[in-house]
Amino acid sequence: MKKSTLALVILLAIFFTSTLVLLYLNFIKPPTAATQITNTVPTIEPTAVPIIASTADWKTFNNNLFEFKYPNDWSISPSTERYISLNSPKTKKDQANPQSEIPDDIFIGKNNEIEKKYSSLEDFINDQDNFTHPNTINKITIDNQTAYQYEQGGMNNANIIVFKLGESYYQIISNVYYPSDNIDKKAIQSTINQILSTFSFNYTGDLPSELVNLVKSTASSESTKESDGVIIGQSKIVGNFASVAFSYTTGGGAIYWAAKINGTWQIVTGGQEPPKCSLLLKYSFPKEFSCTE
Repeated sequence: MKKSTLALVILLAIFFTSTLVLLYLNFIKPPTAATQITNTVPTIEPTAVPIIASTADWKTFNNNLFEFKYPNDWSISPSTERYISLNSPKTKKDQANPQSEIPDDIFIGKNNEIEKKYSSLEDFINDQDNFTHPNTINKITIDNQTAYQYEQGGMNNANIIVFKLGESYYQIISNVYYPSDNIDKKAIQSTINQILSTFSFNYTGDLPSELVNLVKSTASSESTKESDGVIIGQSKIVGNFASVAFSYTTGGGAIYWAAKINGTWQIVTGGQEPPKCSLLLKYSFPKEFSCTE
């Protein structure tokens, strides 16, 4: 056989062998585990639902002005009419440092400056000079009574709520002073919000228990709902005369005007607007009680 013919045969043999190997690898040999393609259904993980701690087992603070609940591990200062301070364990621990200037998580107390300078809560709110962030002022309702909420301060703003009980003005100041510790900051702010959500008024002030009971029993008898509770609101008493505002737990309310006649408190009239002056004059109400002609 000629050399040229032999070379051609060898080349053809190599070509056919390579072709057979390629066909085997690509079309005949089953895929290995590394190259197998499987159809999979993506797994969707359920979204975690945040759990809000119940306040049912919390401690209860109650005086003759208001009532609220707070966590069992929080501490409250000795209560006075002037102020109440409420702190988380972390804040209480940090405040033990003599050089610490950390404020209370929640401070509740009188604001005598409002009473000295303004004739009403609305006059205070309308004076923009009182606020560093006047655009944050919101009119809110706490336990069926009007209050105002706003932010005050610099980098670490305090949240302030002001309201009136009787003839006095009060404020609730809440602070969160842990800007470098987001976990504690969020947790404390959440707890503060829960505490404020339990806030209710229990104002009787200087009202005698006999009058308080009379107002509650009369209001209950006039309610059309058997489950209605009665909450005493802003009141005024001058000698043997009084005006007592109240609200129902389901909403609504009014004011009773009462006089002590022959040693017994009696309700003279009631409504949502001041009574006629002739009626109050008939019972000798003093000028401190407003009326309409």
